[in-house]
Amino acid sequence: MAYKISVAKKKIGTSLAAHVGIDPEVDYEIGVFFGSKLDELTEAGRNKIMTLSSKNQIFAWALGHGAGLKFKKNSFEVKKMILNFADKSPYFSGGLGHGLSRHIRKLATSNSLEPIMEFAEEHPVFAFDLAYDLGYHFGAFSEKIKQTICHIATKNDQFAFRVGDAIGGIYEELESRDREFVMDYTGKNKHFSKGFSKSSHKKEL
Repeated sequence: MAYKISVAKKKIGTSLAAHVGIDPEVDYEIGVFFGSKLDELTEAGRNKIMTLSSKNQIFAWALGHGAGLKFKKNSFEVKKMILNFADKSPYFSGGLGHGLSRHIRKLATSNSLEPIMEFAEEHPVFAFDLAYDLGYHFGAFSEKIKQTICHIATKNDQFAFRVGDAIGGIYEELESRDREFVMDYTGKNKHFSKGFSKSSHKKEL
């Protein structure tokens, strides 16, 4: 398997299509690899990769996952291209959200999180993939990001529950100002409150 993946990566420039679609594991490995290298490809190369992903769900998800893992390092143009493609491909979008969630706190410190949050406001499934990590690192975010999280939660019940669940688990670690903010918001959003109570109850047990 490792040999097949290695060969596929080396020959990607001339025979990409021949290596994708034969073995799901290879599709996944190639997808993650090239998702993490989008900034190094030519525009024509990126277009070729994106076209191929529209024909293979596993490859599309893995491509998004790789793009999410390395999102921070990409240029503004490539970040924009990634989000534009995620708008058209639910599988790529799902992988992207999963990859981004792994580094959500680092993204916040590099100002890369704001366009992601804007995208999440319009894409409920994508937002759900980020929800737990947004809640878990709530205290590290700027006031603008915190307000955006709450704004998404008012429109997305599943997101609200998942964020509340995560915040409930780290509530005691938050600064007093954030604890007051959270308690105030539990009275405004019943789904957030249910998630928060669920997690808080677990800790008490």
